[in-house]
Amino acid sequence: LATPALAEAVQWEAFTRGLLVLGCGKSAVRVSPPLVIDEATMASGLAVLEDAIGAVSLGRDERAERPMAQVVDLTSARGTSH
Repeated sequence: LATPALAEAVQWEAFTRGLLVLGCGKSAVRVSPPLVIDEATMASGLAVLEDAIGAVSLGRDERAERPMAQVVDLTSARGTSH
């Protein structure tokens, strides 16, 4: 990402959507999925990350607008949501 602030904003937006991503360097984020993961679960997690990046790129602050309604579980091969 262009700045450390944008990387932090993406991390926060992903978290509010139920996806935990990690900081990597000064201005990057990374995901750390399990070694065994089904395609649907991976697609779900990537969609959440895409939404978070989109919200940050549009300059929206959705933290106050949207409660954490769904947690994407990337730790199990089943990919269940909580």
